[in-house]
This record gives sequence, structure tokens and C-alpha cells, in this order.
Amino acid sequence: MNYSLALLVLVVLFPIKGHDQVETERMKDLLESQSFIFQANSAQPPGGVSVNVATFDNFIKLKEGFCTMRLPYFGTYRLTSGEGLIRADQEIVNAKIRANKKGTRFQLSFYVSNKEEKFKVSIAVGAKGWATVLVKSVNRPTITYYGQLKAL
Repeated sequence: MNYSLALLVLVVLFPIKGHDQVETERMKDLLESQSFIFQANSAQPPGGVSVNVATFDNFIKLKEGFCTMRLPYFGTYRLTSGEGLIRADQEIVNAKIRANKKGTRFQLSFYVSNKEEKFKVSIAVGAKGWATVLVKSVNRPTITYYGQLKAL
């Protein structure tokens, strides 16, 4: 009887975390560390069909608040060089992390610039590391990328 009561108290006070919860917390910690790489498998241009970008050299790399970004761009641009690439090599600013209501997905949002453009980048990631990235600019319509987030 005492053994059962002690076990019940332990389970209530120290619940065993499920694998998904551990993985979700790991992804949150990864976003907070700002030390990861995102590689896209596909891109969804505005009003277009999904494009396989797995064979392109594409990534967002964050290390200690510095962003190196190379993502292919499919769409129209205004007031830029017209390069078919979203490129940045700068410190990020206004980084914010938030969770969905259930705490199963986390989103890191930040701003990064190059000589011609300022981008708002939003990275939403779930327990398994699969991520959705939105890149916004006043010079280009928003484009969405789907891929994986991994620690450096």
C-alpha cells in the first residue's frame, strides 16, 4: 500500500515526459540558442505551385545572432537588382520566440538586411525539426519554404 502511494506521488509530482514533448523542448532550445541551419526542400511562391529546391544550394544559418541566408526566389521583385536569390549576411535584430497555444510548435521571428532590402523572417518548427519559413520584404511578395531545422 505504501509503495503504491509513493509511486502515485512521484508520478504526480514528476510526470514522465513523452518523446514528442522532449523533442519539442529540444526544438525550442535550438531556436533560443540561435545556432542552427535550415535547409529547404520546397518553396511556395505567391500564387504559384510548389517548387522542389532540394537540389539548390539553399539555407538559413544562424550562429550567435549572425544570419547567413541564401534562398532561391521565384516571383517578381521591385526596386532591387532582380537577383533570383534572397541573400543576407548580417546580424539579426528584434528576435522573438513564441509558442502556439498547445506549446507543440515554436516560432522565431527576426529581421535581417542586405544592401538593398530588409527581410522579416519567421521560422516555425515542430517536434521533429520540420519547419516552415516565411520571408517577407517590401520589395518582393512573401515566399514560403518548407524544410528541416538542425543544430550546427
